[in-house]
Amino acid sequence: MNKKILLYQLQTVLAIAPDFNLYTPDSDIHLRWMNAIHTLIYQWKPFPAIAVANAIEFMPSVAERSRNIEQIFNISHHAIEQLQVEIEASLSSGTVSNNTSEKDLATLLSTANQYLFIIDSDCDVQKLEFYLDSLKEQVKLRLLVSKFSAEAIVELKKMTSQSDTLVEVKIATAAAENIVFVDDLNSWGSVDDGHQANLLLSETITPLSPELMQLKRNQYEAAWTTAQPV
Repeated sequence: MNKKILLYQLQTVLAIAPDFNLYTPDSDIHLRWMNAIHTLIYQWKPFPAIAVANAIEFMPSVAERSRNIEQIFNISHHAIEQLQVEIEASLSSGTVSNNTSEKDLATLLSTANQYLFIIDSDCDVQKLEFYLDSLKEQVKLRLLVSKFSAEAIVELKKMTSQSDTLVEVKIATAAAENIVFVDDLNSWGSVDDGHQANLLLSETITPLSPELMQLKRNQYEAAWTTAQPV
């Protein structure tokens, strides 16, 4: 687990919290937000996630709603505070590893609840198979790549046929960057040392600003509509 990524994801989700004065039991935006919080808390520590799950389950009860809302926010803020302390302690002790790219991306992908949209300039199929294990079964993955060899396509089709994850892949020359969009929350791009060409082998991933995320999202959603299916 990469604590910095988890911390950033929690902060991002809290920043877009819906107005619970407008909550209704069938409100999709509230349910999606609460499920996102539960996923992140579980990644942090499973035990507090039980309390979050209970709060979500009993949210429709008007008599208990205020207490359940408070429970979710209190646990979330406590997780953020603890993660900040743990990250600072790791930095001061010098125990942070420089070789964490797999943990970084695995942590990020595991925070998705509904879908992932990955732009990868030159996808590594074997690495993709490794990361599929990080995904929840209900997560839908769209992968837009700039090129794919015939051998890679055969390998990809074999891999996806054996996976429980719904994977859709398209090819477009416009996919010249390395970006991952996580649900409707945020997006991340890779920053490497110039030796790795694709996201799945990148040295470092870093969050994009909300403005840049929306710009890139619009750009690649348009590219996706005209891209060639694999």
